[in-house]
Amino acid sequence: MPELTFKEKTLRTAVMNAMTSVIVDANKIGRETALTDLVTQYKETGNKSFSVFNPDGDKVAQITLTEPKAETVVTDPGALLDWCRKHRPDLIETVEHPPVEGWTEVRVKPSALEHIATDCKLAGDAFITDEGELVDGIEHRLPGDPTKFTVTYTAKDKGLSLVQAWRDGGIPLQLDPNLPQIGGRP
Repeated sequence: MPELTFKEKTLRTAVMNAMTSVIVDANKIGRETALTDLVTQYKETGNKSFSVFNPDGDKVAQITLTEPKAETVVTDPGALLDWCRKHRPDLIETVEHPPVEGWTEVRVKPSALEHIATDCKLAGDAFITDEGELVDGIEHRLPGDPTKFTVTYTAKDKGLSLVQAWRDGGIPLQLDPNLPQIGGRP
């Protein structure tokens, strides 16, 4: 095969970049549709992982939903600081900033949420002390539906055998009508 000229190399680079853009856009739309279907199955079955088989029945990949986790977040830093001043001063720290524009900051310690979550009771999305006092400025948020997934290939070739099987007609699926033909000329 003869060496490509600089002009041919830049043309090839531009074509491959254009193809990548088309594929990335089509994949984004396909993943959004797949996510909707995967979440529906997740809600119906409770399964977060799904095996993928080629037409011959061989397992070729695993699709796994990423389940979001519940989290405790600061919704009002000032209210939390005021609550800590009154009920948990041990969760407050004073930070001296350099003298360029010297100032002192009083803030809730970074570990405060962990301490409050451990020491208080969760009531819905709020925390309550043993004395029945509502902790101001924080909220416990329950996870929603999964918003992303991963695809893990079983073959060490990172799915290239699937691409080749599709190119050879072994996987009779139209991926996207906007995708260019991959392969073709020798």
